[in-house]
Amino acid sequence: MQEKKLFTVFYIFILCLSVLLLRIMGIALDNDGRYSSAAVRQQTYSLDVVSRRGYIYDCNGERLTYDTDGYIAIVSPSELKSKYALTLHGAGLDEVEEKLKTKKPFCIRVDESFKADGITVVKVPMDSSELLNHITGYVNSDGDGVTGIEENFNEFLRSNGGKVEAHTTLTALSKQFGGTGVSIFSESYENEAGVILTIDKEIQKIANKAADEYVEKGAVVVCDTKGDIKALVSRPDYDTDSVSDYLDSGEGELINRTLRNYNLGSVFKIITAAAAIENGTYSESLVCDGSIKVGDRRFSCHKEEGHGEVDMRNAFINSCNPYFIATGLKTGYVNLIDMAKRFGLGKEKVLCNKIKGSAAVLEKSRVTDGLTANVSIGQGDITVSPLDAASIVLTVVNGGEYTPMRLIEGLKNSDGSITEYVSGEEKYRSIKKETADILKQMMTDTVNEGTGTSAKPENTTAGGKTASAETGWKNKEVHGWFAGFFPADEPKYVISVIVENGRSGSASAAPCFARIVNDIDNLKSK
Repeated sequence: MQEKKLFTVFYIFILCLSVLLLRIMGIALDNDGRYSSAAVRQQTYSLDVVSRRGYIYDCNGERLTYDTDGYIAIVSPSELKSKYALTLHGAGLDEVEEKLKTKKPFCIRVDESFKADGITVVKVPMDSSELLNHITGYVNSDGDGVTGIEENFNEFLRSNGGKVEAHTTLTALSKQFGGTGVSIFSESYENEAGVILTIDKEIQKIANKAADEYVEKGAVVVCDTKGDIKALVSRPDYDTDSVSDYLDSGEGELINRTLRNYNLGSVFKIITAAAAIENGTYSESLVCDGSIKVGDRRFSCHKEEGHGEVDMRNAFINSCNPYFIATGLKTGYVNLIDMAKRFGLGKEKVLCNKIKGSAAVLEKSRVTDGLTANVSIGQGDITVSPLDAASIVLTVVNGGEYTPMRLIEGLKNSDGSITEYVSGEEKYRSIKKETADILKQMMTDTVNEGTGTSAKPENTTAGGKTASAETGWKNKEVHGWFAGFFPADEPKYVISVIVENGRSGSASAAPCFARIVNDIDNLKSK
């Protein structure tokens, strides 16, 4: 009986051993590769090399974001012969040594492509030249747009991004399997979807360069006569990678000054002249002796000794305050404000949902002759944005037709198709063509022989209006303005420039205008 039990136990033991041996042989032979594949999968190591959001393009299809190539080195520590192969090509020694401590493959930025044992370098579009920070905007640590186009089209740009990954195979000791190398995988990184702006990258560069020379604080707006914005510059600028450094700054680097309201000064005389012409209230002539008395207050002309006898043309090109105050009083406050509204002032300039020019501050509930006098020459509480200043000139050069300004052309989809972006604002008749022609000629004369001669370009013609706008801020700062167009006969572009505390538009803003005109003219002549 005892022997029978032992035999049964022995039999079960042999059976279990046989099953175990067969199982081990099956794994060892791995005829269908199932087990080796599973083992490899368990030891596959993935690295995120680089990722990006959707692109932002200019009107010519040039990238405004991710427009500069960068280089990423994918490093296999177990195969790396020398860490100095990385430091010789731009990687920091401390960062390299810190990453090597993990003994696992890693990625690190380098300056250029090169070959070395244990290193694979990939070249990808990854950096932005930051030509248009205040408009393109920036993203937060979660990858969401916080300002500008990045915020306005956050979902579209986020869903149309891409990434590059590197895969390699490690042993149980986290060392790379010999001969397996590194495999590079791209997930939608070639996707070209993005937001198309009306901005012209080359004109933006020109405006940036001029602003860097002439505008410490202020703004530049450039648009074509269709209303398409070609450049927007706000100074001072900021670094999108170090936004937190500017949060407590008193310089306002994060403020988009192209959309901010400023005292307008004598650029408003364009509107005063238009109102007077259309209401028949301008004076044929007036003697300017250097000032004009309104009630108990005396308003001075910028020319202390006065301009003598002037008509509207001479008063305009020489920016004579007494003439325009007298004309403004005859025209009346209500008619001046009505004309300003006909020029599109007093309402937001909506370029897209998250990018809007501030509504110009116009009306007052209590009207006095002193208030009307101030409004007539753009002083006091009249404030408009550089975008508005450009829009005023745009109405003049388009024969008196108000033309909406546009920043967004459309969306480029992943299949290459374009979805047009519609702002919804329509053109309308603002002033008579005859009135616009008179204003345009006076602006041309201003550059040729008046206060705007410092805006005169080298090889083409231009028109415009200077302004020195008193603010009453900080020891009575005076902002310098120039708003104009070129060429004079058949305008193609409109430009407005403001230099905070530039004192004189003729001395500060007009030369910046001239530089931009010269450079655009040279660009388009090539």
